[in-house]
Amino acid sequence: MRFALVALLLLLPSTALAEEPKGFADFKWGTDRATIDEQILKSKCTWPGGWADYDNPRPMCMDYQLPGIGPAMIGLDLTDRTLQGYSVTVPLAKSRDFAQGLEAKFGKPKLRQPLKEGGSAYTWEWPSGTTAIYLERTPLGGMLTVTTKTALDRTGKQIRERNEKIRKGF
Repeated sequence: MRFALVALLLLLPSTALAEEPKGFADFKWGTDRATIDEQILKSKCTWPGGWADYDNPRPMCMDYQLPGIGPAMIGLDLTDRTLQGYSVTVPLAKSRDFAQGLEAKFGKPKLRQPLKEGGSAYTWEWPSGTTAIYLERTPLGGMLTVTTKTALDRTGKQIRERNEKIRKGF
């Protein structure tokens, strides 16, 4: 477990414990796409998915190395070509340790709900509008998603626009 906690603390920006996430690894929210491409996707991913297409707003890295965890899958949300969210999927064998590391980093979750499939779902919310959700057991492993208010607002707008198009089509 100590290795998983160390990995999590290295992954998240260094801030005081039990604080809101400020970005991914050493990259703060709002970091530009070119920096992310060069310093994460092209240099730390040997098996990238989608980053080669510069217009893809959600590039992935299938083998991002987390100390103490090993290869993890990451996805980055590059709203308006800047970092606005991310997801991390860790192997199922490491998911409980990762959850404990999240609680050490983010503090007590707003909600921790046992899942009938096993494990738990955790949610955190911060005054800025940033949210985090961690599902301890998914078919792929433990999955964390962290999203800023900017990204959430964009998604809401896209859903409203899509619903309007559907309504006009009938």
